[in-house]
Amino acid sequence: MILSPIVRGRKGFHKEVIAGAIKLGYRRARIDGEIVDLKSIKLLDGLERYQEHNIDVVIGKGKAGGRAVEAIVEQGLRLGNGVIHLLSPAGEHIYNQRLFCLQCGIGYEPLDPRLFSFNSRQGACSQCGGMGFDLEFDPELIIGDPRRPLSEIISSLLAYGPGNSGDLKRALQRVLRDLKEEHRLDVELPFSRLTKKKRAVVLQGGGDHHRFVGLIPYLRGLLRGEENGWSAYLSQWMTESPCAACSGKRLNPRAQAVKIDGRAIWQITALSVKESQKCFQSLRVQQVENGGSERDRMITEKILREIQQRLSFLSEVGLPYLTLDRRADTLSGGEAQRIRLAAQLGSNLRGVCYILDEPTIG
Repeated sequence: MILSPIVRGRKGFHKEVIAGAIKLGYRRARIDGEIVDLKSIKLLDGLERYQEHNIDVVIGKGKAGGRAVEAIVEQGLRLGNGVIHLLSPAGEHIYNQRLFCLQCGIGYEPLDPRLFSFNSRQGACSQCGGMGFDLEFDPELIIGDPRRPLSEIISSLLAYGPGNSGDLKRALQRVLRDLKEEHRLDVELPFSRLTKKKRAVVLQGGGDHHRFVGLIPYLRGLLRGEENGWSAYLSQWMTESPCAACSGKRLNPRAQAVKIDGRAIWQITALSVKESQKCFQSLRVQQVENGGSERDRMITEKILREIQQRLSFLSEVGLPYLTLDRRADTLSGGEAQRIRLAAQLGSNLRGVCYILDEPTIG
């Protein structure tokens, strides 16, 4: 099946888009991941206005190698501005007349600023949602003092949790009973005196053939049941670990693959303000064969000038050492205040008098 993307991450009813596709003779489209009939009743009033939507028009189907497929592909490329999506039993592939790698077989849709923002679903890592880390249960926090008996450790985990106290008590009794009966563990023995294998059983369980799943999988199950109000309570035994999918870079693989002067955006944001100034000073606008233009050069120079100006403000208020990807919750009070001051300096306001009350506090 060949589809042409006509709307990407745009809010609105999109009635005109749907009506235009029907007028061109198309009957179906993939809207937000679902194949629908364009004349269906639920589309009469359009889509949700304040929700971002993706719309791909279904061009047609055909067997590889036939003339019919060539015609469908040409038609799809015209409608999709040079981009088509191919759905097959092997999965979905994007083909682009300009942004396509012959070596790895990966195609890109036209680059969009949202692709480089971890705050948008277009650019964010799909696993961590753009946070750059996952929250995982920490065995050391769960066990606490390893000199305590196992029964006391388990009791302390669930004793003050939300929910029905009777249910908690019964759940606790089942956990202790399963440990004693299935794994022959002395639950009154201090955790530190258990063998390495038995500690692993307590934390991760004994496998698929055992009732006791392990403390960490058990706590994960409680966490997934968000309606029970366990999230805030269980967070005290969790720590941040770098996301396994993006390695803390917060962006999806497509965003990470785009590079300027050999660097991806996450490599640039990992630089300090001072290092970033040198990096952008070294960039030169080059004329690209068969694609560069005077207009592109003017736009690029304006962007670079704006970036340099904002970096200069940060440096002038005494923050040349901060990295651009520094998290806001790790800043001191003085650093946060200076960043706000730099933002005001970069707003280009005129006729404004700033009164600074201890701007260097912290």
